[in-house]
Amino acid sequence: MRKLHHISLKNFLNSYLIKQTQLKPIAHGNCLFIDIPLFNRDEKLRVQIDSISLSYRYQFKFPVLLLKIDQTVELLDNNQVIEILLEDLAQRHNSPSDKIERVKQLINNSDYNLQLSLNKLPQAQIKSLYQTRVDFKLSESALIAGHQMHPTPKSCAGFSDEEFCQYYPEFKQEFQLHYFMVKSSNLYAKTNLDQDSNTLIKQYFINHTDDYAENLIPIHPWQAKHLFQLPQIQQMLQNKTLIDLGIQGERFSASSSIRSVYAQNSPFMLKMSLSVMITNSVRMNYERELERAIAVDKFWQSNIAKDIQQHYPQFSAITDPAFLCLRDDEGKLIEESAVLFRHNPFMETGNNISCLAALCHDSVLSQGNRFDSLIMSISQKYALSKQQSAELWLDKFLYTCIEPLLWMFSYYGIALEAHQQNLLVKLDAEGLPIHGYYRDSQGYYISEDVMLRYPEHTEIFNTFASGTTEFVNHHFSYYLIGNSLLGVINAVSQSQEINEQILINKVQDKFKSWQQKWHDAVYDYLGFLLKNKTLPYKDNLSTRLCDLDELTAPLAQQSIYSELQNPFYTSRIGN
Repeated sequence: MRKLHHISLKNFLNSYLIKQTQLKPIAHGNCLFIDIPLFNRDEKLRVQIDSISLSYRYQFKFPVLLLKIDQTVELLDNNQVIEILLEDLAQRHNSPSDKIERVKQLINNSDYNLQLSLNKLPQAQIKSLYQTRVDFKLSESALIAGHQMHPTPKSCAGFSDEEFCQYYPEFKQEFQLHYFMVKSSNLYAKTNLDQDSNTLIKQYFINHTDDYAENLIPIHPWQAKHLFQLPQIQQMLQNKTLIDLGIQGERFSASSSIRSVYAQNSPFMLKMSLSVMITNSVRMNYERELERAIAVDKFWQSNIAKDIQQHYPQFSAITDPAFLCLRDDEGKLIEESAVLFRHNPFMETGNNISCLAALCHDSVLSQGNRFDSLIMSISQKYALSKQQSAELWLDKFLYTCIEPLLWMFSYYGIALEAHQQNLLVKLDAEGLPIHGYYRDSQGYYISEDVMLRYPEHTEIFNTFASGTTEFVNHHFSYYLIGNSLLGVINAVSQSQEINEQILINKVQDKFKSWQQKWHDAVYDYLGFLLKNKTLPYKDNLSTRLCDLDELTAPLAQQSIYSELQNPFYTSRIGN
């Protein structure tokens, strides 16, 4: 492997420790360590940590030590640590050597892309990511190190270095889309909008439209090159059922998902198929996902949704109300061409909107994260201590993002896959949350018995991921509670002046209060959160070792989970 950056080792160790629930921090003098015994060896790794984390993500102090059988100590470099731990996992679980090698390659690729970004991005641009006010476009470029609980967060197969720097959001590049004109018989389109997609494209995306009599479809410029290699596209071009119009029109920039693109002046973002392996999956819009997007948009116009919005006007879902997809000359869908139209509520100049992942992302230049500037701003504005400011921020976050989603599941049995990248907050001038957003049309779960309770919505609910209440509890608990809520608590409490346990106690008090307030709810999910000794947490390292594809595998087999001690059970239960 190449010489790995310490950020790559930090991400790997955090993803590794999620599986090793038996390993606990130990005090040694004035220091805290986690010791990792090695299989069939009377040796162990010693990893120094800054503090005990109740939210399961640590800050480390390197180098890692190897404590040998002869009582000597060896200082390990980043590569040695990962090599030793992967070999240890292979021996413990009898993992095939080719899968271990595959993970090493992905770690190497992820680190290469990380260091490519660190070497090319100006420090002034990176520092701007951690200000109090960061608009949507800039905040989407903040995930320089990627998913912080993933062993290969920046792995990408398909882009050259030049394409990586052009199409990844951290480089803040703008690019035009590639357009095709297509006969109506070769286009599969659906919309819930008053205007058809062709009218929207001509109005907002391209100029000089009078010459385009047929339907138009926008394609990501990289994906257009991929489409030209497909035999069915070549046949359509030859038959004149598809006309190449080239690159033109409005300039877009990539969002944090890479394949979704944003232009501030356009009322629609576009989520496009991109035949590139990004972290765990090739990022395609499959037919079932297109249909689900239309159904989800209809759901947010239903009586159930109106009830949710009446109770929680401070929370909104961002939906995908239309799609386009090419059909080949035999009528088969070409999913590589599929594009979803997504509402863009972030057209306002100077908006202060970020996904949670951007807020929680460690600074790649120093210690801390964006919460340092947010908490300082709140402290100065309201003459509060940092602890009080952190609690105030958490209160507003619970109100705008967490409470609406918990209420929705408690009363209607509908859960959203609200992980850090899909959950966004709008902040006021001082940095306090004032509105929450959920963006995604795919992460909708529903309990099977709810489907029977609302037969008038069967067509919509049939597109959701359905299962037993226990199944939905499990996924909801990881995405909203483990990934998002605990991720925020972890990030807010990185400062030594902010007590993580107090924040957890505060959330537990809210859970108890809501449980009493919602005594007539259909599901006592809050009781589950308060009484369950463990919570599921996605084990991204094991998922990678097993080479699971989280977009194409059956839902129950997409990921591997660990069971972690539930901090909302253990902190002050029964008080």
